[in-house]
Amino acid sequence: MLRSKTPDLVRQEFYGLMMAHFAIRGLMHEAALKADANPDHLSFLHAVRVVHRKLAVYDAIPPLNGGKRFMTRCSMRSSMSELSQAARGATIAG
Repeated sequence: MLRSKTPDLVRQEFYGLMMAHFAIRGLMHEAALKADANPDHLSFLHAVRVVHRKLAVYDAIPPLNGGKRFMTRCSMRSSMSELSQAARGATIAG
């Protein structure tokens, strides 16, 4: 459900959600490639939970001199690592 009240804000919210979806799918694809697994065997919901859990840690640290960009990259690497492990498990289980 979209929460925005005006047409412009609804469009903005929709595009933001689409970009987030695309970013998570890209992260899943990279993790699957790293684990030499099929990206179709990964769970989108699990990927969302991993990203959400990892980003919560970095939101608590105030950025200094571009530190936010660095923390986001570290978070993505950490998330990719966790998703790669899940991909390996899906390959073994599947």
